[in-house]
Formats: sequence, C-alpha cells, structure tokens
Amino acid sequence: MDDPDHVRYVPVRPARLVDAVVVRTGRLPDGGRVGIAFSRLDLLAAAMGDSQRWIRLSDSALRSMLTPLGITRTQLDPVLVAPDISTPSRPTETRSRAGAERRPALAARGSRA
Repeated sequence: MDDPDHVRYVPVRPARLVDAVVVRTGRLPDGGRVGIAFSRLDLLAAAMGDSQRWIRLSDSALRSMLTPLGITRTQLDPVLVAPDISTPSRPTETRSRAGAERRPALAARGSRA
C-alpha cells in the first residue's frame, strides 16, 4: 500500500451506540493487530462473504484511522478473514425427537450432526 491516494475496499461493522461504522481489523499469528483492505470488491466478497459491509477509503485515510489504535500494518487482499467476534452469536437450540432434551445446534453447513 504505497500510493496514499489509492482507494481500497475496507470491511466495516456497525458501531454500537452511534449511527456510524467501525473499520474491521484482524490479528496476526503473533497477536498483533492488522488493518484489512482489498483492491477489488470481488476479493472482499470471496474472503468475507457477499453480505460483508464495506466502505471505500484511500490508503492515507485508512492509515490515519488505524495509527491512533497502534496499528501500523495493513493486510491487502487477504484470502480468508475469520468472522467478527466482537458480537458473538448464541448457538440456536433444537429439540430432540422426544422433545425432552435440548442441545445447541453447532454442526457446520454440509457436515453431519
């Protein structure tokens, strides 16, 4: 990300208490935080899904948002991005055939429970 005026597709999530969005960040294997940006919208959708919200930001604007957070590195076009865990979802519950027992439905799509 050398060109400060180059525009990127940056994943965002809704802010909790205001009508705004928050730039999504990730973690490196060593635990350090990293910014996330994509050069093309189709690459963002492939890595994060079609429903991922995004905004367009220049490299310099993204850097100015991340620097106060202590984030100095941005990963461009990551192939896979883990789901946002800032708002964990609760497992859904299902009833057994007898109707007496409840268990969380945690099977992944396409797997056998």
